[in-house]
Amino acid sequence: MDKVERVLAALAGDDVDHAPVSFWGHFFDREGAARDLADSMLEYNRRLDWDYMKVQARASYHAEVWGVEFGASPDGVKSPPCTKPIVNSPEDWERVEPMSPTAPPLDEHLQALKYIKEGLKGEMLFIHTVFSPLTIAAYLVGNDPQKLKRLLIEGGEATHRALSAIADTFREHMLLCLEAGVSGFFYALSFGPQHDYMTDAEYNEFGRPYDLKVLEGAAEAGFNMLHICRSNINFDLVSDYPVHCYNWETDEPGNPGLGEVLEKAPGAVVGGLGSREPFAESTPQKLVEDTLKALRETSGKRHLLAGGCSQLMKLIPDENFTAVRDTVRNWTPSL
Repeated sequence: MDKVERVLAALAGDDVDHAPVSFWGHFFDREGAARDLADSMLEYNRRLDWDYMKVQARASYHAEVWGVEFGASPDGVKSPPCTKPIVNSPEDWERVEPMSPTAPPLDEHLQALKYIKEGLKGEMLFIHTVFSPLTIAAYLVGNDPQKLKRLLIEGGEATHRALSAIADTFREHMLLCLEAGVSGFFYALSFGPQHDYMTDAEYNEFGRPYDLKVLEGAAEAGFNMLHICRSNINFDLVSDYPVHCYNWETDEPGNPGLGEVLEKAPGAVVGGLGSREPFAESTPQKLVEDTLKALRETSGKRHLLAGGCSQLMKLIPDENFTAVRDTVRNWTPSL
């Protein structure tokens, strides 16, 4: 099978020669311009010979659209810090209006996607990162979950207008991404469907309606991945979203395992290698063991082997990745 056939078969639950495998993470020093971002993605994916590409968009791009300012990554590992949020009071939600789907830096990322499309020459599927309106709202307030929840509740109708504006902007942007050639989207829920942050009722008010509005822009794509970040996730809140597969950190407290989700969800599962810090600190030998455990849990069916979140690229030697890749490609259910 070629890489495209392998991924599409895994998503459909059909037989594959091996589970598709890929990992992703930020190259913070190469995210500032479209060409450099595209080249970093192409070089990394070619070097590790992954089966599909998750485009690691600039860490702050989604909030920059509304004027949030960020500093530089302090060490090449940690995300750029927010230096100037734009929502500090309930009244500030009025500042969040619908933006052009080609407003900076959305235009830069569209160009990067076109470069990637040209560079891949159809050899693999690639998906673009889009964050949920609730996650973007968290960045607008300075990436503070408690502040976000307070301002959402106190904002009243202004809150809902702001979330709708974000959803409208990215729904239209995603349509342009499809025109640029992406295979689908990595739709990230970093804040909301976790028991630590919101009740079910709060998420159904502030999260779900706007998620579904954004995902309208991905309806024609064939490879949409739902990423649920952090621990204590409430998978039942989002298990019926119109996506093809689900990605989360299986080893975080309160999170379900691969097999548990396979039993209840219609799509494929993506992951099995857990959280960022354990992966970065691991050894090739331990990662081989973890890979075999994940494959046995799913029997390699409806499973795309990956990490549960973006990886700390600066800290991970290639041999850690290649150990996982080669284990997946050589594994059979009898082993």
